[in-house]
Amino acid sequence: MSGQVGNVLSEMKELVRQRLDPLGCEDFGNGAFQSGHVPHIAPLKYLVTCYAGLDNEDIEPAEADCSRRIPQPYRDFLTVLNGAHILGISLNGFDGRQIDRSGAGIGQPVSLRYDNLFRAESYIPEGHFGFGAINGPWYSQGVLYLASTGEVEMYHRDADLIGARWPSFADFLTQEIPRRFSLFNVDWTVNKEAKLLPGDTADWERIGEEHDKRRKADHSVLGKAKRLLKRS
Repeated sequence: MSGQVGNVLSEMKELVRQRLDPLGCEDFGNGAFQSGHVPHIAPLKYLVTCYAGLDNEDIEPAEADCSRRIPQPYRDFLTVLNGAHILGISLNGFDGRQIDRSGAGIGQPVSLRYDNLFRAESYIPEGHFGFGAINGPWYSQGVLYLASTGEVEMYHRDADLIGARWPSFADFLTQEIPRRFSLFNVDWTVNKEAKLLPGDTADWERIGEEHDKRRKADHSVLGKAKRLLKRS
């Protein structure tokens, strides 16, 4: 494993557990854990969930599962954490071995298939590897990609727009995870004035809402057409 990614993950886990474990935490198998229990928001909600890392022999099946070569920085991540949900950031993983590794009760990460197979837009460069997402307030979402250059780029879910870019996966983690702590009130609810999406994303919520309206209109027209066909 790369020393850079490994060191960053150790620092980030220490930061998370120091800040959030006092709220309530639970440890599972092979390093999996949940931290930051906020039952006043939802009875079973934790602000952070980290899944047990993969064995090296699981990397090849993970690549076959998402039909992509996994870049080295994310390979390094997966051997420590096979996906995570960290203060509104979703980092995807291989769901083929998760119950065996983490134990029952913690659930599973979002699959790497999602952004590399099911939601691969034509404008995303061929060499990009989708590994996660950050949610905006309601309608917007930033989808995270590792470029072949090693940079991390955050695309709008519904448009060919890059809102933020980081020099590396390690830089993304060290910059964005600490920033997330500033988004919360003292009771760990999200501050309504907080900038949930990093970078140049001021217009992303409006764009997302417009796309949502178009999707609903398209579905409505399609539904009417199907009902007419059934009647005929």
